Parts: sequence; structure tokens; C-alpha cells
Amino acid sequence: MIRSVVGAAVLLLAVSIPANAAQPLTVSVNHAPSHFLPGMIAAYATITVTNPGRSSATGTVTVSDTLPAGLTATAVAGEGWTCTATTCQRSDALPPRSSYPPIRVVVNVAADVPDQLVNTVTVNDIKRTDVIPARDACPNGWAPEQTISYGRSDSGVRNPQRADGCTLQDVVWNAEPFRGKADFLSTVDKAAAQFRLNAHQRLAVLAAAARSDVGTKPQIDNSCDRRIAFTFDDGTSIYRPELLKTLREKQVHGVFFDNGVRVEANPQWARFQAREGHVELNHTYSHVHMDQLTPEQNREEGTA
Repeated sequence: MIRSVVGAAVLLLAVSIPANAAQPLTVSVNHAPSHFLPGMIAAYATITVTNPGRSSATGTVTVSDTLPAGLTATAVAGEGWTCTATTCQRSDALPPRSSYPPIRVVVNVAADVPDQLVNTVTVNDIKRTDVIPARDACPNGWAPEQTISYGRSDSGVRNPQRADGCTLQDVVWNAEPFRGKADFLSTVDKAAAQFRLNAHQRLAVLAAAARSDVGTKPQIDNSCDRRIAFTFDDGTSIYRPELLKTLREKQVHGVFFDNGVRVEANPQWARFQAREGHVELNHTYSHVHMDQLTPEQNREEGTA
């Protein structure tokens, strides 16, 4: 009887050891934008190290990014990380089920880059890869980060993108010219089916298309190979009112990267730009060199 109890205790101890053993760190890597085009500058990869275990991970953590041919790193950094070339280290404990601040690897893309790139990241002998498309069938197309809209009629549905880089909006506008409203709505409906929107999303996209005036009067050609993006940096300036007047006359929208200190001095221009349908984005508060600031100062510049 005593022998049986001792044997059970030993068996219980043997089973409990693997359950409490420390789990290795995991790593994920992704990239932006969705496609790296030949000659592109300031594309980037984001590397995140996570502790999935139930106890803190201790010891030195080494992250190495083996960039494929065609990519050249121009900056590698992450809060709390010490980076040399494309290798970063830190030794502070990582609590269970949490992640270190991400590492961003900023790269330039060669003019002769192959059609597909494989970026390999290693963390303490654990490897992960990220496949990066390096050609875009719609390089001047509609951004997948935006929602599907037609004029001022917005569906609120994110613009989905195919593996070749073309989005639902590209498919719709590449079907121009439309023979009328019915032809336009039919095109939108077929594109929504092609990109497998769910019933709620499809209804929202069709409703936005129906509310718009597309197909009822002549439109500016919005097809992929006829589009040019206008961006304006460092504003606002004394030239902004005249520029906004010209853009309104030509029915053209632009993207404004404005400095916070200037917007603070002339908030009415930023408000007007947003109402006109332009995209208003932050270009830091005081236009400093971000790579010369601490992480805290960077956050302050980016959110002020």
C-alpha cells in the first residue's frame, strides 16, 4: 500500500515538470506597404517578439533580420533594443503572454528587385519568414488602407486587395467608361462578389455606389493607370489658400502632411481641408530629425 502511494507521487511529479517548463519566445514579422516596388524608399518590416508562456522569459534576446538581395537597410530601431546593422539585443525580462516593443527595419528597394522576396528573421535560433511581393499590378491604384467610397458617399468598408496588388476599387474603376448608373452598379456588385465581401459589407458598398452620382454624369477617369497622387508636406504656408482653391476648381483631392505647430497657428485651414475631402496627416509637431530623438520625444512629436 505504501509502495503504491509513493509510485503515484513520483508519477505526478514527472507529469508536472513539462507543464511548468518555460516556453520559447515566438517571433512574427510583417511588412508595409503590401507590395515593395522597384526603386521604393522607406518601405519597412516590423518584427515582434512575444513570450507565450506562463512565466517571465529571462536572458539575452537576440533578433537578426537576414534581408534578401534587393533590400538595403537604412534604419533599424525599437524601443529598448540595442541594434547594430540588422541585429538587435536586449536582456530585460519579458513577462508572460506579452511582447517587447516592436523593431522596425526601414529598407530601400533595388531597381532590379525580383518579383518576390523572402525576409528571414531569427530570434534565439527560432526562424520566421515573411514573403513580400515586389511587383504590383496596380501600382498607381487605390490604397487598401482606405474605405470604399464614391465621391462623398462612403461605405465604411475597407478596400480589399488581391495578391497581385489590385484592390476592389481598381477593378471597379478599370471598367470605365460606364454606360449609365445600372452598368456602374452592376460593376460594383460583381467586384464585391469577386473579392468575397460578406452580405453586410456588400450591401454597404452597393448602397454607397447607389447614393453617388457615378454613371449619371461625366466623371474624371479614375482607372488605375490614369491616377496620380498629390501629396503636400511641411504646411501649412501662405500658399495653402490658393492651392486649395485650385484643387477645388479642378475637382482634385490631395494628401496634406502638415506640421502641428503650423496647424496650431491656422487650425481653420486643416478643418477646411478635411471638409473638402482631402486627407489630413501629421508631419510631426516641429519638423525635427526624428532619428535624433529619444522614443519618448518621438511619441510627443508624433502625437502633439
